[in-house]
Amino acid sequence: MNYSEFIQEAFIKPIRSVLIIDDEFPTIDSLLDCHSDQRNYWETCPAPIKNNASDLLAFTRFCRETNRGWLVDVHDGQNIDVSNEIPIVAHLRERDLLILDYHIDGDGAAPQKAEQILQRLSTSEHFNLVIVYSKDLPQKVFSETALGLLPPKFILTFTADEIQQIEEDLAIWDSEVPDICALLFNSFSVNEYLELIRLDKCHFQNPDVRAFLGATIALIDSKPDEVTSDSQRILEYLIYKFQLGSNMAASRITAICGNSSRGLRWLRSGNAFVVYVQKKQQSSSANLVPLMIAALVEWNPSPNRLILSKFRAALDGRGTMADDYALQHNEMQALWLHDILVAEEPERRSEIVKSVNRYGERLLDAVVPEVVSFADRLVKQLSDQLDKNEIVKRFFHLDIQNATIKEKAMIGHNIYCCSKRPVGGHLTTGHVIFWSENYWVCLSPACDLVPNRGNAAPGSPMRFKAVKLCQHSTDNSALKDKHGGTVFMNIDGVLLHFSYHKGRDGGASPEWLELLALKQGEIDHVSKKIDIACNEWGAESSAFNLRTVPGVVVSQLRY
Repeated sequence: MNYSEFIQEAFIKPIRSVLIIDDEFPTIDSLLDCHSDQRNYWETCPAPIKNNASDLLAFTRFCRETNRGWLVDVHDGQNIDVSNEIPIVAHLRERDLLILDYHIDGDGAAPQKAEQILQRLSTSEHFNLVIVYSKDLPQKVFSETALGLLPPKFILTFTADEIQQIEEDLAIWDSEVPDICALLFNSFSVNEYLELIRLDKCHFQNPDVRAFLGATIALIDSKPDEVTSDSQRILEYLIYKFQLGSNMAASRITAICGNSSRGLRWLRSGNAFVVYVQKKQQSSSANLVPLMIAALVEWNPSPNRLILSKFRAALDGRGTMADDYALQHNEMQALWLHDILVAEEPERRSEIVKSVNRYGERLLDAVVPEVVSFADRLVKQLSDQLDKNEIVKRFFHLDIQNATIKEKAMIGHNIYCCSKRPVGGHLTTGHVIFWSENYWVCLSPACDLVPNRGNAAPGSPMRFKAVKLCQHSTDNSALKDKHGGTVFMNIDGVLLHFSYHKGRDGGASPEWLELLALKQGEIDHVSKKIDIACNEWGAESSAFNLRTVPGVVVSQLRY
């Protein structure tokens, strides 16, 4: 098998249903409406629909072939309301492949419906493969829709003084060369911006940038000596103003490509992978599927993504069989349900979390062998190539042998191995708490942290032991720890690494406290806040005072 076949196994083979939205295709609804009115549909339907009937029949047969078995549905797009709510989108989310006519309301109508459908699909929870076709060239449709699906690519910041300086310079330039500002801004449009996204760079001196932005670069190069603003900053200002003036999407993971060898344009935005193609007369709709495959191959998803996609498909495909595996052993299932029902808050939420985690683990157990088999075949195909570093570069555009990149990779790996997002409705072993301006980890045994354990009154404080985490100053010092006492964490997007010891040699004793978790260690499931009290020596009273300080559970050790 070549890599393309693995891509098809991960993304095309799992397809079970196809929806076509096109006002020039016959629909089941229209046929049944004619039957109820005792009319002959083919005598009254518009000519384009009649002409496309044989194409739809051929495509339906293509989808129903034994190696596919796809369910096909057709919608004419007529009941889609161009407003804040599109009722059909809920229907679309359940479709694995959508073929969307860009001009649903006819070639002369504005394509608002298609644009809104694409935007909604990109933010749905279901991964969608979408083919957008039109009589217009793919580049035109791509340019018209891409900005609404992509977030601003370049994070550019300007101070008020910088903006004032650039605008004053442009005004001076415009006074010397009339309309130069209009020419400058008009030279940088949607196509230029999308190409910069594809290049993933906007450096003025970069050869690729200079080659594609020829007109813009030439104008900036011609600026008079009186214009003192740096050429790079002028280019960045153009990009900055373009992004501000464009109705771009909220931030999400995206990828974009340029012109392919087959004239395809495609993009990935959130949970939508969109391919743009041109409608051609005498061309079967069945030819659209190979174009989708070609675009997926050009996207070049990493083996890591293929394995995850296979995982998702295996879970979805096995359905009830995986459910039955997870629900084996009636007596055990009865016990788990009973434990949830008899538990009081906050213990009940923790019991629910434990139960859901068990089912998740058992569902994974049911599909892991299939995914492992896929991954084994995939890795074998890649391993036949000699230069493994080049394989990694092909998918991630990174030199994993580079010291800086290797260090970042090891930190990310260590974060995964050491910690995870906190779970549970009450304090338990391994919870990392930001409390009293420091990070602490709960190390009391989980069996001692069960809410309302023994004779404890509901809502009473619960004793636990916590060890203070001491932050390492640099990534390098954390990675060089030879004593296994470093903990790596991602807290609110910040990569942090801690030690249980003040010194790095592991010889110093850890600092620990015995604390009280109020309300039996209950954790707010939204804010993750927990109320903690400690005894402090009162200077005036010469006695211990109980001081309550709210904390936040920010992470959890993985072990």
